[in-house]
Amino acid sequence: PHLARKDRITKQRMKRIGFVSSLIGGNEPHGLLVLDVIRSLKGLFQFYVVSIGSKTLTTEFHTVSDGAYEVGYDSRAARTLLMSLELDCLVFAEAMNEAIVYSLGYQRFAPVQVLVMGSPVTSGIPTFDYFLSGDLLEHVRPS
Repeated sequence: PHLARKDRITKQRMKRIGFVSSLIGGNEPHGLLVLDVIRSLKGLFQFYVVSIGSKTLTTEFHTVSDGAYEVGYDSRAARTLLMSLELDCLVFAEAMNEAIVYSLGYQRFAPVQVLVMGSPVTSGIPTFDYFLSGDLLEHVRPS
């Protein structure tokens, strides 16, 4: 069963996008990427950031997002929070660096779930609807 509520009303509100990662915080590349996305699209969407593990979110996350949360290593708190945000899209900035993030990937918290390349291979998790990568991140096969 999916964890996302199916009876949401989305026509009267901005789309809600969440980011979850164990590598958001400080000057981590994943966090800097998330901050750039939020800054670029602020006003078009509502943004929520969830940090899993030991990383502390910088003040900027609290300033630019509509909600910034740290749940530490509490998987139950992470699940409860992600369900309560009623997201339209959940972006995993990575999924294979922390066991809690990996296990969260097997659950559905939003109608659309995306995995951004945080490792050189896809996770194989079926609840990720999209896997984002780029030309410079992929190995080119010789012709």
